[in-house]
Amino acid sequence: MKTSLCLALAAGLEFTAVSGAQTFTATAAAAPGSGSFATQAKVDMEDAHLLTVFLGFGVFNANSIFQFQQHTNYDRQGWSTRRLGYLSEQQFGYALARFATERGERSPAWAKHLNTNVGSYWKRSMGWIAENGGRG
Repeated sequence: MKTSLCLALAAGLEFTAVSGAQTFTATAAAAPGSGSFATQAKVDMEDAHLLTVFLGFGVFNANSIFQFQQHTNYDRQGWSTRRLGYLSEQQFGYALARFATERGERSPAWAKHLNTNVGSYWKRSMGWIAENGGRG
C-alpha cells in the first residue's frame, strides 16, 4: 500500500481515484502519453490509451475499462459498475489484435490474461484481420 501510494504521488496521480494494482498500472501507463489530465482533449487521451497498447501495457488498460463489483454485508447487498478510460472494450480488443498482428504474434502468451469481454473482441478481431489479409 505504501509503495502504491508513493508511486501514485510520484506520477502525479490522485491515489483515491485508483482502485487496485491493475487499475493503477493502467492509469500510470497512460500518464506519459497524456500530459496534464485536466487540460488534455479527449482525442489526446484516446491516443494515450493506444500508446499503452503499443508499449505493452494494453492488457492492463483493456481489463480496467469496465469494472463490476458485488458486495454483501449483514443487512444489504448490491453491485456497482465503473467505466474507466476513453476507449471501449471493442476498441481495445481490436487495437491489441492489430499490434499483435504487426508483431507477428498469432497466439501471444499475454492473451490468456485478457478478461472475458476483451478476450472475445480480441479473438474476433484477430479472425477478421486474418480474413482480410492483415488490412484494416
